[in-house]
Amino acid sequence: MVAPEAPDFNLQTLGGSVTHISDEEILPRKIFRANFDASISRQNWYYQQFLKYAIVEQLGGKVLVVDGDSFLNIDSLQNGISRSKGARYVAAYDNFITECFQGSNTLNKNSYITNFMHFDASYLRKMFCYCGVSTLDAFMVKVSDILRRNPQMMFSEYQTYARFVEIKELAQVSEVRVFRRMDLLTESVEEALKTYDLVSFEEHHKSGLLRRLRASIYYAIGKTLN
Repeated sequence: MVAPEAPDFNLQTLGGSVTHISDEEILPRKIFRANFDASISRQNWYYQQFLKYAIVEQLGGKVLVVDGDSFLNIDSLQNGISRSKGARYVAAYDNFITECFQGSNTLNKNSYITNFMHFDASYLRKMFCYCGVSTLDAFMVKVSDILRRNPQMMFSEYQTYARFVEIKELAQVSEVRVFRRMDLLTESVEEALKTYDLVSFEEHHKSGLLRRLRASIYYAIGKTLN
């Protein structure tokens, strides 16, 4: 478990052998700040994305990354990369990818932002090279430069990696059902995972009566909410 601080409970209650590693051990903030322009908004959000790449690099091989606010139904997992069935498409992510991948025109309107990803360290290194760099530090600089020049674009660690894997046909693609606003409902995680492959609690996002009503309707009909 990678997190800023160790939790105040015994990690072994999670089952198996769980170890806490500090964010700073994986990607020191000073390294991030040295490579990513401070004028770009949502610094913490981007730091967390590069942190995931740093985890994959440090562990090596194949790594399953799951966001800390999410619950994943392991029984529904398949090898390769996953796209979110029925998810809202955000062009800003793919506009960034087109720029970073030097004009790749093989993009479609699928979303791979699923709050988890099967990563392969060797594929990640190939993706860096495809973007014209060879290290994570250099990639952070590359992303920073693109976002600074094109503030309407956005970088997603999941979308960018999955697009590369898809373009190069390095792994199969499967569909998953995602519901990202369980914080707006009262249903249990266990019950929700009977319908969805992944659910998450995004309490830092906006709430309110209309959002709760929409979430209730989407959940009732089994529709993706991202």
